[in-house]
Amino acid sequence: MRNNIPKTLEKRIKSKKNGISLFEYINYCLYDEKDGYYQNLCKVSKDFVTSPEISQLFGECITIFFLYAKSIFENKKKSKIQSVVEFGPGNGSLMSDVIRILDKKYCLNEWSFFLVEISKLLTKKQKDVLFKYKKKTNIFWKKNLNKSFNNCCFYLCNEFFDAFPFNQFSSKGMKRIIIKQNKLIPVYVPTSNCHKPKNSNEIIESSLLMKKVVFKIFKKIKKNGGIFLLIDYGPLIKKNTDTIQAIHNNLKCNFLDHPGKSDITHHIDFVLFKKIAKRFGLKVYGPVNQSKFLSIFGINERAENLINKSTNFKQKEKIENDFLRLTSYNQMGELYKCIIFSDVDLSLPF
Repeated sequence: MRNNIPKTLEKRIKSKKNGISLFEYINYCLYDEKDGYYQNLCKVSKDFVTSPEISQLFGECITIFFLYAKSIFENKKKSKIQSVVEFGPGNGSLMSDVIRILDKKYCLNEWSFFLVEISKLLTKKQKDVLFKYKKKTNIFWKKNLNKSFNNCCFYLCNEFFDAFPFNQFSSKGMKRIIIKQNKLIPVYVPTSNCHKPKNSNEIIESSLLMKKVVFKIFKKIKKNGGIFLLIDYGPLIKKNTDTIQAIHNNLKCNFLDHPGKSDITHHIDFVLFKKIAKRFGLKVYGPVNQSKFLSIFGINERAENLINKSTNFKQKEKIENDFLRLTSYNQMGELYKCIIFSDVDLSLPF
């Protein structure tokens, strides 16, 4: 049995003596134009639900944070922020909530909203969700950062970097994927790469692509000014261990079992982000857990307000359950972290 290996992937692996790197494998499984996971909207919607899709409370708190930070930024920088850039916007729910709240406070025809997305199917979904704002403001789609965003911007991303392809290194070398007896098998191949750990029980995860993107964002903030809110999952200090995980049909699975049909992610390294930010002389706030961040920016009060306004018991119950899912320590409240970067001292309360 071939373990449902796509023919293109099989050919690519067999064409190389030591197979393909873990980075190449993940990149194919997630982003291949034909077989990639993110080319199937039904799979993406079924396997996981991100915070913006759970409740409007999340997007509203993000916008409250932005307005708070924007006020401090503009007072100190003497430059206006009227551009919002979201990386990996998923279904477009977060950007929709941000625009909805800003529409109550500003004349949006002076604003610009950018969605950085490489998936054609997700782009179509986002355009459908944001169509109602098309006549009110300026909404653009970009595939990368090149030659874009040359002014003060509010950058944000939620569960973006955890889906970047990456490599793993052990004391034995670099992890590569081969085919043996018609099955995908991970092996370690000796390498001179500097990421190789000294201890035999350690695994180092590294994504050069992620670093390049982070460098570009920080470079733009340093040059033009701005604020960057990053929300993703992982511990405050990432250990040298294997954090790769895969979801298929809403269940955890081996990342080699369903190539192109499962979502593959890993924990991001917040310490690395802070180190890179320091190299650019940026201010760093956090990371703090999602529960604390949302609490500071009003989720408790907003949830209570929505519950009191509702006359439907089931709706009240849903609001409360969604609130708990976003903030409880045994759900998303502790695992997800928020970290902010800026070229200006924002005097944030953490």
